[in-house]
Order: sequence, then structure tokens, then C-alpha cells
Amino acid sequence: MSAKRPALDRVPILAGALALLAGTSLGCGWIDKAAAEETKVVVFSAGPATSIAVDGGEAVELSAGKFRSFAVGPGEHELVFDGEREVRVTLEAFDRWVVPSVEGQCFFSIDVGSSHYSADGKNGLGGPGISNRRTESEAFKFPANTYLTEKELPDSVSSGTLVYMLRSLPCEQIDELQSGLEASK
Repeated sequence: MSAKRPALDRVPILAGALALLAGTSLGCGWIDKAAAEETKVVVFSAGPATSIAVDGGEAVELSAGKFRSFAVGPGEHELVFDGEREVRVTLEAFDRWVVPSVEGQCFFSIDVGSSHYSADGKNGLGGPGISNRRTESEAFKFPANTYLTEKELPDSVSSGTLVYMLRSLPCEQIDELQSGLEASK
């Protein structure tokens, strides 16, 4: 004789499924909020101070040699510099993009893995080397393991982890800097 499962035994399964569905829906709202807050455009000012308006908003001033991060959320965004130059970028959730504030502005990464984290690098002569140079003056996706300030750098990293700091200069100054570094080696 087979025993038939009472219908009440199915209630916990149904309640669990509904709770999972509700939790997933609520979780999506949290993910959407996080994506909106963590999807960013970073603007560097390599030359003189500039003003930036993002998506038709009020223009904000960016001092010479500084950067500013704007939480914009996923989608297409327009940045207008000094009321004239327009740059459009399309970001996906959690993207970070770097946008030059002027034409002729180039970017490079400084490899700080050895100079900041290895025992011999901290005591050795010389400094971090230039790597990942971008020769075109256009917007690009922020590279992984790259930071803007010393404060953002992690306290420690696993051996062999690549760690960079992003910097910006007019393109011709990067040529001079790089040739000076190579000559000192």
C-alpha cells in the first residue's frame, strides 16, 4: 500500500519558492542601485581648468591637473567640456570609463607592483616604470587593477599581482618623460 503525501506537505515548498522569487526581485533592485552608483565616468584635466556638464546637467569646474568621478549609471552619456567639445560614451553596469578633458591628452599607467609591494622594490633605486601608454586622446574603459590615488592602493597584494596608477599628461610630455626614464636605466 502506498502512502499518499498530504497536500499540506507541499506548503513549505511553495512558500520557499515564493520567498526565493521575492528575494530575487528585491535583490535586483539592490543590484540596479549598485550599478547606478558604481558605473562611473572619470574625467582628468591635463591642461588648464575646465568645466564639464554631464548629460545636460549643470557644469562643474575641474581644476588643472585634477580628476573627478561622476556616477552616471549604465547607458549612453554625453559630456560637454567648456560648453563646446562633446564626448559620448556608452557604459554597461559597473563600467568605469576615462574621458580626456582636452584634445592631445594622453594617459599612461605606472606599474607600482614592485615599487610599492615587493621587499626589494621598496629599497631599490629608481621608481615605477611607465606601461600601458595610450597614444590616442579618446575615452577608454578604466583598466583593471588600476587606481587613481595612493590612498586607493590596497594595503597588500598577492605575489605577482599587477598594480597600476593611472596618470595623464599632454601626449608630447609623455614622450619626454618616457625617454628620460629610459635614459636613466
